[in-house]
Amino acid sequence: MECNETKLRNIFVIILFVANLIVLISASFIFYSTLNRLRFSIIEQYKNIYVKNNNNNIKNVVNGIIREIENERGNLIRLSEHRLKESVLKGYRLTSFLYSTLKGKMDESELKDIILNALKREDKNYIVVNIDGIVQLHPSIKKGESIKDFRDSMGDKIFQIIKKDIENNKNKETFISYYLNYPGVYGIVPHTDELFRRLLYVKYFKPYNWFIANILFYKDLDKEIKDKIIREINLYRYGPGNNGYVFVLKIKRDKKGLKLIRVANPNLPLNKIGTSVSLDSKDVNGKLFVKEMVDKIFTYGEGYVTYSFRVLGSKKIALKTTYIKYYPQWDWIICSGYYPSVFFNELQTKNKKLGIFIKDSVERTIIEVSIMEGVLFFIVIFFVNKIMNRIETYRKMIEERESFQRRLIESMPNPVIVIDKDGNIININDSFRRFFGINQDDVDVSDPQILLIKENAMSYMINQSGNITHLDLIDVKGRLRNIELYKSIFYDAYNNPAGIICILFDITRQKIFEKELIEMSIKDELTGLYNRRYFDQIIAKELVRAKRYKEPLSVIMYDIDYFKKVNDTYGHQAGDEVLKTLSDIVVRNVRSVDFVFRTGGEEFVILLIKTKAEDAFKIAEKIRKIVESYDFPKVGHITISLGVTQLKDDDTPLSFIARADSALYKAKNSGRNNTKIA
Repeated sequence: MECNETKLRNIFVIILFVANLIVLISASFIFYSTLNRLRFSIIEQYKNIYVKNNNNNIKNVVNGIIREIENERGNLIRLSEHRLKESVLKGYRLTSFLYSTLKGKMDESELKDIILNALKREDKNYIVVNIDGIVQLHPSIKKGESIKDFRDSMGDKIFQIIKKDIENNKNKETFISYYLNYPGVYGIVPHTDELFRRLLYVKYFKPYNWFIANILFYKDLDKEIKDKIIREINLYRYGPGNNGYVFVLKIKRDKKGLKLIRVANPNLPLNKIGTSVSLDSKDVNGKLFVKEMVDKIFTYGEGYVTYSFRVLGSKKIALKTTYIKYYPQWDWIICSGYYPSVFFNELQTKNKKLGIFIKDSVERTIIEVSIMEGVLFFIVIFFVNKIMNRIETYRKMIEERESFQRRLIESMPNPVIVIDKDGNIININDSFRRFFGINQDDVDVSDPQILLIKENAMSYMINQSGNITHLDLIDVKGRLRNIELYKSIFYDAYNNPAGIICILFDITRQKIFEKELIEMSIKDELTGLYNRRYFDQIIAKELVRAKRYKEPLSVIMYDIDYFKKVNDTYGHQAGDEVLKTLSDIVVRNVRSVDFVFRTGGEEFVILLIKTKAEDAFKIAEKIRKIVESYDFPKVGHITISLGVTQLKDDDTPLSFIARADSALYKAKNSGRNNTKIA
């Protein structure tokens, strides 16, 4: 009997010991698994936060450079225009002084030569032309030559405009802005390209019927600004360790095609600046990352490009994310990037070390406890009590964690609902109660909106795809709200799905704001027509679509005849009303599937979908006749000139629009108020 009791006791002790050991190992495994899941979750969160913050950072840096360029250009242009006027007025005062001082003391022709020589010594860029358009002084045109028939890129006679403006100005002075008639890429005449823009300031000297002028070359201003910006970029560093930098590529177009030229890069030697970058450049993985940059620029105007590149200050190749944005005024691509893979590698190394530390800690705990059980077997009951105390501690830890989770859910500003795996609502927070007008936890499970949330939650529990759903819900005040429902599964101690947590984000204002932003970004503020930026996007897409489905595509390019005269005679406010009224007329006389764009000051484009050139010509003539007969308030009758063309198989967006522009140019040269087809 005694032997049996001993045997029973031993069996009990062994069973108790083994059971305790199993419990210990199981608890260690659960603890180890929980720590690992927490470790991986934290690592992923660090990655996401790092990528998001750095993407925003490099985007802000690039946009900051562009804002600085715009500010510098605006300030310098205003200052230079003021200096231009002061220069002409200075020359006028010099002419008046010499005339009043020397008049009657010498021959008239000798006096004129003295005045002209004095002006030339004062400023070699002075221009003097008599009332018949005969050059008296000019930096590049011989004296005696006539400029009265000189035309700008729009075909207007510059000298006639000057005379008319002087006659209408009580101070007998005027600013004249025009563009040189230089052919651009593929034959396009860049009527609005700042590189071809000139500004004259003219003052009339009555005694000799002279027009005294000086000229401002906008391209010289741009060169000054570019040089300054390039110097600043080459000195600019930012971010941790000052490893962040900005580099610039320029798009160069010629008859051979498109090139990218290095404009600024603080990490390149000077002999590399100005060299070209091949569009076929590949990273170590064979990715055509330069071509991808160009494609994104021409499609979206900006974007992120990821490729493998050498890390600054080392020979190591790592994954690099670069934000690029197009600055069309200079054909610049402004770029800045960072190396997420470097951070990820460092994070992964720390992750591995942390995993080893967790594993070693758990293993040491198991070994130490096992040794203690072997050495202190005779006080096993004490050991059991100790384990029970540990279990109690663990239970309290679990309870505290659950209590913390409840407090956390309750403190969240967004509505939160917790549903178990069987579809039962086990918790809601105060924000959820306020949104639906629920008293305490008395949730009406038959409420259609609650049912809709539960259905989405249980569907995600089953499929585990689409953790974000957009819903339209009615709040307690009866307002329709756009809701983003975020769903996340939580697990029990055995890593089995125990339920789902749903968080409701009210994105109603965000949706309204996004819609307004999209509308603002593609519409012209004055006329309500689509703007030039949207035109560049649509023309590329419609050209591809028309070629793919072999459908006709036509374009009408038109502008207002003598629109400058309208502004000068009736004022810019009347001119703006003409632009808005004309836009309304055109929109009413094209189909809803067609696009009408304002691409410049008084320049417009109509893109006609599935339309042949002959039909487009009829539409253009119809619009022209309506405009010709329309009585515009304050202004009266105006006319427009139009150019029509149809897409060809080998057309690019540039050649397609260039042909329409050429037709418009012919219409202008044919007396205006007519339509030409090319």
